[in-house]
Amino acid sequence: MKRSRIWLLSTAVVLIFVAIMVPYRETVDEVHVVLPMLLMILLASSIGGERLGFFLAAVGFVAIDIIFQRPFGTFSLRKPHDLTVLVSFFVTAAISTRLLSRAQFQAAEARRRSAELQRMAELGADMLSATSTTAALERVALAMCDILGARRCRVTRGTAADAQDVVAEVTVAAATGAVDVTETTAPLRFPLQADGELIGEMQVEGVDPAALGRTRASTLQALAQYAALGLDRMQLAAHAAYADSLREADRMKDMVLASVSHDLRTPLTTIKLLAASLARGGEGAAMQIEEEADRLSRMVGDLLDLSRARAGELTLAMDVNTLEDLVGAATRQMAPMLGDRRVTRRVVDDEGPLVGRFDFVASLRVVVNLMENAAKYSGPVAPIDLVARREGGELVIEVLDRGPGVAEDDLGRIFIPFFRSEAVLYDVGGAGLGLPMAKMLAEAQGGGLRYTPRPDGGSIFTFTLPAHHATFEPGFDDQAPDSD
Repeated sequence: MKRSRIWLLSTAVVLIFVAIMVPYRETVDEVHVVLPMLLMILLASSIGGERLGFFLAAVGFVAIDIIFQRPFGTFSLRKPHDLTVLVSFFVTAAISTRLLSRAQFQAAEARRRSAELQRMAELGADMLSATSTTAALERVALAMCDILGARRCRVTRGTAADAQDVVAEVTVAAATGAVDVTETTAPLRFPLQADGELIGEMQVEGVDPAALGRTRASTLQALAQYAALGLDRMQLAAHAAYADSLREADRMKDMVLASVSHDLRTPLTTIKLLAASLARGGEGAAMQIEEEADRLSRMVGDLLDLSRARAGELTLAMDVNTLEDLVGAATRQMAPMLGDRRVTRRVVDDEGPLVGRFDFVASLRVVVNLMENAAKYSGPVAPIDLVARREGGELVIEVLDRGPGVAEDDLGRIFIPFFRSEAVLYDVGGAGLGLPMAKMLAEAQGGGLRYTPRPDGGSIFTFTLPAHHATFEPGFDDQAPDSD
């Protein structure tokens, strides 16, 4: 019903009531007029609003004064015996109308907020469960358009204006007869952030100023946060897909490496046997061929073990061993390669016996790899230092060299398979598998491998293993020797 009709109908009802009561004004009390008129004013204000209530209160005030108070037919505020009734009527009507309007406004506001909360809850559920993040973002954009009466809402990804990518956009058709506010209202821009970083923007065009005025800022912020959540989820999904593709590529690479490494074993064995046969026949180059075959064989073994370790299929024989035996075996194995290079060994057992439970062969490979690495990257006569000691619950072996060390840019990559620093000459040999393989073998035994620069130049590689905590006591035979 139009507002003008409500005003006319309400005024007519009041006037009809007055006309009906006029014949009885001599015999009825004023209260019989005032109370029904108050009820009609409250009813009219509940339908037509606060202004209509005040208007009817004024009409009723005048009607009571002129028609129902003596002398009849005159309007005067100097009727002392009825002034209290008139004032009380007007004040009561005004206050009641005001309170009713306020209650109606609060009820409408509560319904609107409840609808907003319901919509926010639905949008939040969509963000968490929607299979299509783009569709969820479009629902957020549509909600923003509905709340602000906007024509268009766009969600973009990126920070630079020239690099933004539109991921969701909603355009609302203008209603018939609606006022076009696109040209008169500046677009609204909401920055979208995740973990404190700007990841995109929400742009709202053609905003209705009236809708913007009655919309709470917290509602707009909540919608922007939902858009940021959806955008962040889209980026996380893209990163997860990329990580999955990398893992699959890495798995395929390990399978290929394992297959190729296994197939290389047979030809390498054949080459080595032929080289040994040629060496017995006096062929000078046979020894070099055999050495290169051994080098390739070690590389193939590293590839196979690396593949097994990454697949969790590496088999270890964990037994009780000592660091003295491990360091001695490594030094003997490296003696032909080191030649006249001096190796300084120092075993510190002040804090207890250097006994641990570890795989002797795997640990030997770790120490030999570290010594080979020290020999390759040090000068031809630079000494190598080995220190074995115990630190609390760990056994520690340090391999110290006097080479160039590791560049600061390469510190986080030296344990990555096949990594070769650009600062190192490629004639040192190797394929970048020694350190990664050594680290995997160390960690598979519950230990670790780390690098630290040597204060006076060079590198320190620290290999740790769990110490064995059992105490060893000498046993004695209680039986006395037989006497002859």
